[in-house]
Amino acid sequence: NEFQDLTASDLARAELISIPITLAVLLVVFGGIAVAGVPLAATVLTLLPTLAVVAIVARYIETSVFTINVVVMIGLAIGIDYALIFVTRYREQLAVGEREEAIGIAMATAGRTIVVSGAAVAIGLLGLMTLGAEAATATALAGASVVILGVLVSLTALPAALFLLRDRALGRQVVPDRLMSEVRNRLGRFTVATRSLLDRHPGFALIATCALLLLFAAPVLDTKPELPTMEVLPESQSSRQMYETVQAEFSSSTLSPIAIIVEPRNNQQMTTPRNLRALAEFADALVGIEGVDHVVSVWSFVPPGIGASFLSGGMRVDDDIAAVVRPYLTDNAAAIQVNLDAGAGSVTARDILETIRNEHLAMTDGAFTVMVGGEAATSADLTDHLSERMPWTIGFVLLATSLVLFLQFRSVLLPIKAILLNLLSLSASFGALVWVFQHGNLSSILGFEPLGYTIVIVPVLMFCLMFGLSMDYEVIMLSRIREAWLETGDNDRAIEMGLRRSARIVTSAALIMLIVFGAFGGSELQVIQQIGIGLALAVFIDATLIRLIALPAAMRLMGRWNWWAPTLRRSPIRPGASAPESPVTPQ
Repeated sequence: NEFQDLTASDLARAELISIPITLAVLLVVFGGIAVAGVPLAATVLTLLPTLAVVAIVARYIETSVFTINVVVMIGLAIGIDYALIFVTRYREQLAVGEREEAIGIAMATAGRTIVVSGAAVAIGLLGLMTLGAEAATATALAGASVVILGVLVSLTALPAALFLLRDRALGRQVVPDRLMSEVRNRLGRFTVATRSLLDRHPGFALIATCALLLLFAAPVLDTKPELPTMEVLPESQSSRQMYETVQAEFSSSTLSPIAIIVEPRNNQQMTTPRNLRALAEFADALVGIEGVDHVVSVWSFVPPGIGASFLSGGMRVDDDIAAVVRPYLTDNAAAIQVNLDAGAGSVTARDILETIRNEHLAMTDGAFTVMVGGEAATSADLTDHLSERMPWTIGFVLLATSLVLFLQFRSVLLPIKAILLNLLSLSASFGALVWVFQHGNLSSILGFEPLGYTIVIVPVLMFCLMFGLSMDYEVIMLSRIREAWLETGDNDRAIEMGLRRSARIVTSAALIMLIVFGAFGGSELQVIQQIGIGLALAVFIDATLIRLIALPAAMRLMGRWNWWAPTLRRSPIRPGASAPESPVTPQ
């Protein structure tokens, strides 16, 4: 209940922070209340049916308590982002043409970009389904739903709203001319310096950026993935206080025992003297494992001097004896609780777990079938399962995304380059996340308690969420660069024109995503906080080092090879061809 209450309060707080700030940013970008409100209205239209989808999914599939937060986080980010892409392109065309033509060109260009970007994000989220866990599948379906609905709203309701706004969609300048001039001058000087570096030394710029990102990624090598404990809750929560009281007043083993169920293999009842004696010997062997504090079994409640035969017969005729042993002994099985001197996610707990699983036949002389569970086993098994499934998840996302990008840009090398840069950006983000949360750096500033480990689901969710979201900028920039390439046939000039045309929208989209993810980064729950801050870090790295330096440097080095594709493609790229035309003829 406390987890549910905290997720609800975190969601309300994040919305209260992100929506007004986002509206202010949109007001500055678009210069009018009406047109600035359009992206937020589109986001609401996206989220409302998505929440209904989540409710339906939750009726049939186990759904994580964090699913709503993740869905709203994605919905706010992509809903506003896609509307920003479309509105920006529409305003550019409306400034030089009629409404009908502007809508048509925006649908043919920005609309295609939105579809491709939405496909990339949906693919990343659907990759969660390859993990084979119901909670991950529910999050994948809910996340993909919000993306698909966001694309549909951006291509239907959004163009209609812009058409009805008429010239009000153009807005007016909100920021004073003097301030705008100063901002443009500063950005201009930075752009000139960046262009100069890329023109003279693209190889050096690419190598230096990659080296810096690899340095950021270095802490990944020290990642210690574990399941979250009550420590992820704020100290003010009663369940956290109970956890700490037990931890302080009792053995740590009380909080995270290893649970064992044994079943006899001799086709006799568990309550026979022979099997009870074997059970006592197994319990004694468990006590001898290094790191075990004590073992609780049916024999823990039997007075000294009582043998297996007496216990076997006594529990059949004495109801008091039967009541004492019933929680740990039935006719078919016996329960054993192994209490540890360490936490469930510790190396000691994992070593004890492996010892029991690997050596139980020798420890019981083959008398029992042994099943091991508990928090330590769950943590180890989930970590192993994710490690086993992640290559399939990564492979699915990379392959499907490559295909989508190939179909969009009709190039073999551009999708490969985009994926490599994305992986580099995500690795740097993971490294920064480990450095902050696992190592405890900046804990006093961000207001969290270092755990000493990385919550095991966070890197998985970050990869599936951010891989598609970061493709958003890639698709925007490459779409504009490709349009310029079709116009000019000059690779370097196309890069320059594409970056200039996409700079404002990429900056605005990145700023809005930073606001949304940063708002969730203030969560009281470390799971949501780590995801929010991790995504914000990824967006910042992606929008700066990758898109401003690494991407254009790589494209300059690749030259005309950027646009190479097999000759069997249906419609080859012809440098100098016209950019996409409007499918609508003005009346």
